[in-house]
Amino acid sequence: MKINHPVGSCIALVLILLVLAVPAASYISIPISGRIYIDDPRYSAPAVGVLGSKVNITIYTAGENFTIDEVVLIAPNLSYSSSDDDVEILEIGYLSKDYMYVTIKLGNEIKPELYDIVVKGSIGGERAELLSPRSLWVLSKWPSVLKVFHITDTHIGLFLDGMTSSERYEIHTMLANALPEVNVIFCTGDCVDVGSDVSSLKDFYLITNQLRRPSFIVPGNHDHAQVHSLNEFLQTYYGRYIGKPYWVRTFGNFTIIGLDTGSEGYLDVAQLNWLREVLDKYANRTTIILFHHPVFNYPGDYTGTYENLNPLMSKFYSSWRNNFNSLRQLMELIETHPGVVAVFSGHIHRDAVAIYNGRTWFITTTTACAGRPYYRGFRLIYIYANGTVSIKVPKEKDLFSDESAFNTELLEKTRIHYNDNMSVCIYYIHMDKAFGLEIRDAPLYFYVNASLPATAYRFYGDVGNIKNYSVLHYGNYLIYKVVTDLLPGNDFKLILASFNDTAPPKASIGLVSPSKPVAGRHQVLVMIKASDIGWGLRSVKLLYKVEGEESWNVIRAISMGAGRYQAVVPPLNTTSVIIKAVAEDWAGLRSESSERKINYVQPVTTTTPAITTTTTPYITTTSVSTTPVTTTTTTTTEIPTTTTHATTTTTTSLIPTTTTPSSTTPTTTPSPTSTTSQTTTGVQRPQGPPMGLVAGIAIVILLAAVTIAYMLRRK
Repeated sequence: MKINHPVGSCIALVLILLVLAVPAASYISIPISGRIYIDDPRYSAPAVGVLGSKVNITIYTAGENFTIDEVVLIAPNLSYSSSDDDVEILEIGYLSKDYMYVTIKLGNEIKPELYDIVVKGSIGGERAELLSPRSLWVLSKWPSVLKVFHITDTHIGLFLDGMTSSERYEIHTMLANALPEVNVIFCTGDCVDVGSDVSSLKDFYLITNQLRRPSFIVPGNHDHAQVHSLNEFLQTYYGRYIGKPYWVRTFGNFTIIGLDTGSEGYLDVAQLNWLREVLDKYANRTTIILFHHPVFNYPGDYTGTYENLNPLMSKFYSSWRNNFNSLRQLMELIETHPGVVAVFSGHIHRDAVAIYNGRTWFITTTTACAGRPYYRGFRLIYIYANGTVSIKVPKEKDLFSDESAFNTELLEKTRIHYNDNMSVCIYYIHMDKAFGLEIRDAPLYFYVNASLPATAYRFYGDVGNIKNYSVLHYGNYLIYKVVTDLLPGNDFKLILASFNDTAPPKASIGLVSPSKPVAGRHQVLVMIKASDIGWGLRSVKLLYKVEGEESWNVIRAISMGAGRYQAVVPPLNTTSVIIKAVAEDWAGLRSESSERKINYVQPVTTTTPAITTTTTPYITTTSVSTTPVTTTTTTTTEIPTTTTHATTTTTTSLIPTTTTPSSTTPTTTPSPTSTTSQTTTGVQRPQGPPMGLVAGIAIVILLAAVTIAYMLRRK
């Protein structure tokens, strides 16, 4: 489907990739020809203004001559343009040969909302439109409180515990949209698992831009992983798909500062000097700082001074202890600027809330989507314009513990699904009874294709859960804003579709590797083809049972894109196993493939004679025993590793791994391969003579040498 409107392009990003699970390069509308784009503001640090405010827009031109004709602000059901005098272009100029700016003024008729910025113009006579989604937050008045939804360590690109990190991230974005008390989202780094993984960066871009509240984001050490230069980081990876590594936003009585603790986990001299200038400039405001690596490694109430931090050294996180000068300067800035009331971090994948000198809160939250020592979750914090900080804690949880956030593992069966042409949108909500929040009148946003009229769409599923809904126009799409209650114990499905689904899915088994696995040693990779012409596939599973068993074991298959799935059967000590694939669609229709039998090769055993050696002062005798000694041949075989992401194909091992926050670039260690010498019959032979025989020969040679020397001396 052709997409002409810039906002339609944005939503197509969000929707198409979620469904097709293919690389999103053809849908990402970031720069023109991969070069020119809006550098600031971005969705990672939106500009904030009220009616009549001035907003500066910076454009990276890569040395091209870009002529600006129009600036447009777009939100659901809203559009304002400089050509209609709703937005006034005040000034256009150049900052350098690679950067230009345009200053606009917000008209008095603009409604408060979160807007996309579109800059229209031309390059060399060709029309061009630059889009920066969700990059301008317009308010009717300055806020008296920031109601923060804090997540961190999304690690897009991982597959852990039966889910992709992208699927988990979608649950968090749904909650951030649904919670009525939230008005900003903070994300404190490790946005993707590998910083040079473009498909994961695109996933993060697409999912984040489903948020209908402003988001403020900083990088983590994983966002620097496998990025080889600062220029790559800024122009090719993080800077292009997410935003600036450090920034400041000031509005009303608030200042929010984002910083980059890099791959090593501390602030460099340039950032510390810049931070000092910003804090001095906005000294009388309530100030919030975001960076990835936490200052305090443990929760608690601490008192100290930057002039003597030694009594607290054991409480600081190691990267700060190892870079003491940076730590001391940071603590000096915090202590000498009483407006700094909160510092948000992540990295350690657990909770740690510390208060320093009774004034500054250091808030660290558990991972949202990655490996965890405890659990995955988010935090709710209220920061008032007068500097008061209030942290919401689940019932029966202690704020100063390592489990004080809201546990989203209790919602991990929840899914959000779109079909390939966005004529179907599905929310499956599953909330455990132990989840600590009741969300009344929660909005769920259903995006569907606006090429069909609103009358073509109908709700299916548990429609009794819909309290009311409204239809919003947003580029080439309709947004159905559905109001419902999200309560502990909920289990319901809402489907918005332009047609009913009556056709079952299809499933078949493809490649099996290795075709003849060794029992007890080899895992087996099974490729599955599955498709559905209706609302789409809800799940694809591989079932297997070993010889002699009646019950089936179930393995969830992982999407590899374009109707391809894979599953891995663990090493089994058996002679054979039966497998079959099962596909279920969102209408509840199910189909199975034909069964296939896999025969296992049994480990080879060989008989090697035992060798004994008898030694006398001058003679060594070797005898062969007739008693067999049984040895087992060990063979290490490499099984193809595959890669899975939420919606794209990239590189992640199927074998479970432990994810540890690190300041270094991840490395891959090859599996060892055992080497054996074999005859043509396949029986293992020793690679050299037995050690007893070698020792005997050595003794004989030594005795002969001694005897010859003695005789020569006598002679």
